[in-house]
Amino acid sequence: MKLTPIALKRISLATLVASTLFLLASMHPALATDYFDQGGILTGSGLSTDSPTTVALNILAAFLGLIGVIDVAIIVYGGFLILFSQGNPEKVKHGRDTVVWAIVGSLIIFSALGIVLYVDSVIFPETP
Repeated sequence: MKLTPIALKRISLATLVASTLFLLASMHPALATDYFDQGGILTGSGLSTDSPTTVALNILAAFLGLIGVIDVAIIVYGGFLILFSQGNPEKVKHGRDTVVWAIVGSLIIFSALGIVLYVDSVIFPETP
C-alpha cells in the first residue's frame, strides 16, 4: 500500500504535534514550587524579594526554554520535509534550508544569552 503525499504530510504533522506535546508534558512542575516556597512570590506581601536582575534572568531563562522547544520542533519539521521529499530536489532544499536556518537562529539566540550574561557579570559583579 502506497501512501499519498497528503497522508504523509498528515502523518508527519501528527508526529510533530505529538512529539511537541510530549516535550511540553515532560517538563517538571515541581521546579516552580521550590522557588515559591523559599521566600519568593507567594510569601509575605505577595511581592518578590529577588533583585530585578534575578527576576529578569528568570524570565529570560523561561523564554529561552520555550524558544529551545520551538527550535527543536522546527528542526524536526525540516527533517520530516527532507524525509518525505520523495527525491524532489526542491523539497529537499526547502527541508535543508529549514534545518540550517533553525540552527542559525538558535545560535544567534544563545549568543545573545551569552552577551546578556557577560554584561550582567560586568555591571553587577558578585562580591565575595
